[in-house]
Amino acid sequence: MIMLLWTVFAAAEPENVDAFLEELSARRAAVRVVQARIDRENVTTDGVFEARGTMLFVHPKRIVFRYDESAETDLLIDALRLYRYDEDMEQLQIDDLEDDPATEALYMGFAKDFKRLREAFDVSLFIPEVKEGAVKGLLLRPRKGESEDEAASAGPAAAFEEVYLYLREADYLPTRVIVVNDANTRVEIRMSEYRVNEAVEPAQTQFWIPEGTVIIENQETYEEAPAGGLFLPRDPAVIDLPLPSEAAPAP
Repeated sequence: MIMLLWTVFAAAEPENVDAFLEELSARRAAVRVVQARIDRENVTTDGVFEARGTMLFVHPKRIVFRYDESAETDLLIDALRLYRYDEDMEQLQIDDLEDDPATEALYMGFAKDFKRLREAFDVSLFIPEVKEGAVKGLLLRPRKGESEDEAASAGPAAAFEEVYLYLREADYLPTRVIVVNDANTRVEIRMSEYRVNEAVEPAQTQFWIPEGTVIIENQETYEEAPAGGLFLPRDPAVIDLPLPSEAAPAP
């Protein structure tokens, strides 16, 4: 399966990457809130595991993945904090992320600061398969550290080998993301039913944590959610929708 990727993406598109990233940033300037349905396929040596759910991105750096099945772990990234909520296990894990350009990759192409990615990744363009329709292809490969210390400090965001972003022509929002972890494992996410710059409730940008849920922070501190439960992160994202006069991408 993985070898098919190398064949499909062998041809490189003759376009200037810097110019493309500038255009991408311009198209993203008015994107403040993005909602979509997601279909995730996780390919491992143990088999293929599928899940469906929703994605919510709020500018500048909050993204929430909620899955339809309670057995799946919901994810929330708030700037440099990663929240993983397992409803069935009644457990929430919170981890601090490294403040480096590689962390930008966790937002899967919704943020507009793509140029910062070039500090940590080799960025190139590829020609997607014809069946994908009118999309652009952006490929990220972690830069190799010059020393073992640099490689060890790359952080979890650079733990993959490659990321393929399929960006639709209208606004360059991703319709498909392929994260290749190694020769045997990959994660593919397809996004559909986009809603751009529609109002959302502040609570949609948080997790509601019921009373008694175990909260583990950085694998060091353990506590239980108090009586009555609580929202985490404690502050909802600031929802700053663009003014009517601002150019907004087509939904």
